[in-house]
Amino acid sequence: MIYEILDLKPAQSDRADATDLQVKEGTVKFDDVHFAYHPKDSPEYQLVLKGIRFTAKAGETTAIVGASGAGKSTLITLLQRFYDLDSGRILIDDHDIAGVTVNSLRHSIAYVSQQAYLFEGTIADNIRYGRPDATQDEIVEAAKLANAHEFIMRQPLGYDSPVGENGVTLSGGQRQRLSIARAIVRKAPILLLDEATSALDNDSEKRVQQALETIMKDHTTIVIAHRLSTVVNADKIIVMEAGNIVEEGRHADLVTIENGVYARFYKLQSAPQSETLIG
Repeated sequence: MIYEILDLKPAQSDRADATDLQVKEGTVKFDDVHFAYHPKDSPEYQLVLKGIRFTAKAGETTAIVGASGAGKSTLITLLQRFYDLDSGRILIDDHDIAGVTVNSLRHSIAYVSQQAYLFEGTIADNIRYGRPDATQDEIVEAAKLANAHEFIMRQPLGYDSPVGENGVTLSGGQRQRLSIARAIVRKAPILLLDEATSALDNDSEKRVQQALETIMKDHTTIVIAHRLSTVVNADKIIVMEAGNIVEEGRHADLVTIENGVYARFYKLQSAPQSETLIG
């Protein structure tokens, strides 16, 4: 059974004329994107994204917020071409990603998810998964940028310490900082953060957020966020509802919109002792 699964071919194959993506700036553009997870002739057919249009400018941070089911994580999935669009285009530096090789596309992207996936092996091995040819010096530098070097050096064998299956020997915040170090060592121009701090306690979230802010300065960053406090400094905030973009702008502008979706979410989360997350 396992070999049957391993032999399956991905649904997203390269076109015969596909070229390798060469990212110069890293501007990401969604151009009238429509998408459904099921085919049109299926009873389950329903558009998840409905004419999405926005641009994440090179070197800037674009935050995507909205309730669960709004389509936020689907945007991240489509940008990595795990599914093909129903219609519209996604472009990186004006190159339609449908016409580039999947390997070159994904090598141009570093991804940090809410769940930090670690593997059996050492701390250094887990960081090196981001780029197998990374040197030890590059691994240490990535760990320092990820605010992870100090806790690594407190481990019995430092970078050679085993982490156990799925990082069982480490805390949630420590695992997430190793996940960020893995993204840093990848040296990809585009950074995707999918609710990267929402599962952490306040202290761990603060440390992880500091690490993220360090690397976001040098990347085109798209952030999916539940806690709005983590995206108030974003260059642009996209607010989604039911597969549509309903608001777009900076935090200072969105909070002033009377009866606005973002303003309502932010007021709710800013209430004293509120631990409410969107969705």
